[in-house]
Amino acid sequence: MTEIHRSLGGCCLETSKWKYHVAVALCVVLILGGMVIAMGEDGHRLTMPAGTAPVLDGIVGAGEWADSLVLSLANDAFLYAKHADGSLYLGVKAQTGSQVVGNIYIARDDTIEILHASHALGPAIYRLHEGVWSLETPFVWSCRTLGFSDTALAEREAFLGANGWLATVVNLGEPEQMEYRMVVDHQPMRILFRFDVHRAATQQTLTWPLNTVVGIEAGPLPPEAAFRPEQWCVVSFENPHL
Repeated sequence: MTEIHRSLGGCCLETSKWKYHVAVALCVVLILGGMVIAMGEDGHRLTMPAGTAPVLDGIVGAGEWADSLVLSLANDAFLYAKHADGSLYLGVKAQTGSQVVGNIYIARDDTIEILHASHALGPAIYRLHEGVWSLETPFVWSCRTLGFSDTALAEREAFLGANGWLATVVNLGEPEQMEYRMVVDHQPMRILFRFDVHRAATQQTLTWPLNTVVGIEAGPLPPEAAFRPEQWCVVSFENPHL
């Protein structure tokens, strides 16, 4: 059972005086500007609430994401999630002064698609063959243009139409924040959320489910990967027809 901390007033269970004193971390449920921040009842199952589609501008504003599920990735990093109009939306906010790189891994039958967002966007595909996840399609980079000119918006719209997803790139908004949109053609979905947070000379890899072994390191994609999709999240939608 996932440990839960309650941050409103802080809550801790005490053992009797004759037993060991144990601080039991039970899921912290925070109320912050109308947003509920929770670890979730089951780290391997997430039900995304229905909400309003945000503008993908690289700024995770409290008003736009007030109707989302908010997951704690670390003490100072949070993942916001909801669905609207047939798409899954994600927002990430890390520590100020850091830089976030996103990788969303989606497992479908014998394929795993990686949705990468850094200074450019790129999808890649691994395929399972004789028990081995082998790289089938390496990254092809797009959407490096910053700003909201007609050219930049047209490039992003074309990428969304061709790939079924879109994300903000580093420095489009705030470097420690990013947003994703994924058009959903079926559910439930098995997903691993991974975000590499760069700060000064350090890098921290944050995942949901928490502390999942990804199977590949940051950097160039290896020809083979040790993915374990059975350990990833099963994601479904609340009120999917809204």
